[in-house]
Formats: sequence, structure tokens, C-alpha cells
Amino acid sequence: DLDDALLCNIPLPWRADATYMFQFSTFAFFFVPMLLISVMYVLIGLALSAAQKSTENKKNKTAVIAATKARKAILKMLGK
Repeated sequence: DLDDALLCNIPLPWRADATYMFQFSTFAFFFVPMLLISVMYVLIGLALSAAQKSTENKKNKTAVIAATKARKAILKMLGK
């Protein structure tokens, strides 16, 4: 039957536990890392935005050039 094939031939006594383990592993090894990566990208974006706003207020041309180079390096590292 197709129903038996969907359970990957897990012995009957272990099926209930296996279902919870599949759910846990999906959450722990996919959703948690995806959430962490998304949060880190948002934090990087906020830091870049804040750095750009702070350099726009400064009159020091050297600081603006350094911040621009740093921003370009980060964007290059992120593959943009």
C-alpha cells in the first residue's frame, strides 16, 4: 500500500514517536536557522541604514568616504 510506503518502513511501535521526531527535526533544522538568518539580515540592513544616516549628518568628508567603502564591502560580501 501507499500508506505503508509513506512511513518509510518504520516499525509500528515507533511510528508515533517518529512522527514527533520528524516534526521536531523539521522545526529545529529548518525553521529556526531560517528565522535566525532572516533576523541577522534585518539587523545588517538596519545597521547599514543607521550608518548612512549618521554619515549624512557629518561634514567630515573622510568619514563619509570610509563609511561608503564599508557599506560597499558589506553589500559585496552579501552578494548584492
